[in-house]
Amino acid sequence: MKEKRGKKAGSAFSVIMFKPLSKWMQEKNSAYYKSPNTLIYDDFATYAQSEKGMLTSANARDFYSYAKKIEKKQYNILEVGVGNGAFCAGFLEEIARLDEKNNTSILSKINYVLADFSKPALERAKKFNIKLSIFCEIKTMLLDASKMPGTPEKQGAKKEKNKNTANFKDIKFDFIRCNELFSDLPANLYLQNEDGIFHALIDEKMQPSLEIAQNPDELERKLLLSLPKNMLIPINRAAADSILYFSSLLGDGGRMDIFDYGFYKKEDFGIPAQMWNFSIVRDFGGQWTVDLNFLYLATLFSSLGKSAHVEAQKEYVQKIMQKKLSLSEENGLDYSQSKDNFEEDDSFYHMRIQNSE
Repeated sequence: MKEKRGKKAGSAFSVIMFKPLSKWMQEKNSAYYKSPNTLIYDDFATYAQSEKGMLTSANARDFYSYAKKIEKKQYNILEVGVGNGAFCAGFLEEIARLDEKNNTSILSKINYVLADFSKPALERAKKFNIKLSIFCEIKTMLLDASKMPGTPEKQGAKKEKNKNTANFKDIKFDFIRCNELFSDLPANLYLQNEDGIFHALIDEKMQPSLEIAQNPDELERKLLLSLPKNMLIPINRAAADSILYFSSLLGDGGRMDIFDYGFYKKEDFGIPAQMWNFSIVRDFGGQWTVDLNFLYLATLFSSLGKSAHVEAQKEYVQKIMQKKLSLSEENGLDYSQSKDNFEEDDSFYHMRIQNSE
């Protein structure tokens, strides 16, 4: 870790500690989510816990269509990063409504696994969904998404030693859902300018200090060189390992849906570098989050011969709900039916990973 001496205060020097962002995020977020006193949605809002629940309803309808086409005795669903349980509750309630409307019984066939590394979060989520557990199976599982082994090739001998992977054994999932999880996992920041590629260490106030980057691999280096200069770019390696591992748990025709804040298209970089760098890492009540680099994830999947479809989250919801939507903050982050042609971008994306049937 790098120390930098600051201004003299009395007879002593104040010391500023610069560390990789990944170290700060591991420390800060572990303390935040494991605390029994943390009330997540007092600190920030998400689409999943909004009152209208347009995203949650759309995702449930998407799964319902899948389940009607592929009839099974049991549908295994995994949600990683449970929040307060609202994403699960809204999803299952929508399935119940669709069952009643169409005289089907899909809800009763669902085995829903809530996975998180926070015991308090799992307890709150389970309690939130206690009424729904009468109609389908709801389980909880302790799991640290920041410590997944990545691809099967990377797992190797570590597979048996990893407590996370031991939880799954031979289970295959039909549906894996993750909402605003991967932007919370440890990531590192890089910046490229006319002098080369630099690793950005930061202090507790999120101020950067640059050092020559030693560890980007060739894929990361090429990607960084293709992006605008003088902008801090996150490389979400823990998220990549986690997504690669979870996607290996999908059964034939299974799907993994990722909803998160980040960047993907050229227009996302259309702000001054200073403004970009100021907002790339954010603090919500002691929790640190960073933009999810969907470009990096899609490039990585492509290099491994896998496909990952990325689209704007709003486009996904519009497609499922079959109506034009606009952003609304009336009841927290959500979507409302559009009354005009004005298009507003919220920088939230949906990434779909799907096994061939």
